[in-house]
Amino acid sequence: MLTFAKLGLASAVARPQNYSWQTTIEYARRAKFRQIQLFLNPLQLTDQSLALLQKSAAEFTLHLHLPTDFPQNDLPTFLNTFGQSLEREVYLIQHQPYRENVLQLSLNSDKIRIGIENDFPKQTPPEFLALILRLQNEDERILPVLDIPRFFHQAAASQTFEQTARQVGQLIFRLLAMERPFIIHALDHPAGKTTRQHWQPLLQGDLPWRLLIKMFIKRPELLKCLMFEYENWNMVKQSIGNLVRENFLKPIGQELR
Repeated sequence: MLTFAKLGLASAVARPQNYSWQTTIEYARRAKFRQIQLFLNPLQLTDQSLALLQKSAAEFTLHLHLPTDFPQNDLPTFLNTFGQSLEREVYLIQHQPYRENVLQLSLNSDKIRIGIENDFPKQTPPEFLALILRLQNEDERILPVLDIPRFFHQAAASQTFEQTARQVGQLIFRLLAMERPFIIHALDHPAGKTTRQHWQPLLQGDLPWRLLIKMFIKRPELLKCLMFEYENWNMVKQSIGNLVRENFLKPIGQELR
């Protein structure tokens, strides 16, 4: 069974507030999340943002999601200043096509750990795993960040939903067998209906979450985080309730508001 400490809240939940960090943090504090993901806009490379990130990293396990494009000169300075203050690990996440931008950063803190998120049209889960294993041969601390819904909505037209579901399960199985830690990005939707208006709380759509979660809970130490990327709080609440009802998550001992 998963513990609440494994769950994370992404700043997507504050989409109505323009992905506000402060709104995300308020939701997380109220619900007692221990992990949050904040999207770093290039315009946020400021002293004020740095101070808020430093405070957040002391309070939560912080996942810092980079934009696809950022100032090459300013970001390393910003991150290295940030890294000097860290007492625990922070995850620095970038999408797959832009991985070289982050892999080439010269970071002075071993508290910053890079995660690469799948994002390539028509790529299969085995192909993403092959990429991750190549990257880990060069730096074993690199983490795979598995956006489970994206494997489905970027699948080739010739690939069936069932084939993708089976390959995602095999990907997780192999990571567990190799004892490779990973992060999961989570939401749910019906088969073939991937746009925002069709999103559903976890376990109410067709994605193979029950199978995957049964795999995670056998080796919970390898699952670094199950990060909710919903764009409204109600879907997050309903997802947590569904996990508790189906005995995948220990009761949290509080009513989420």
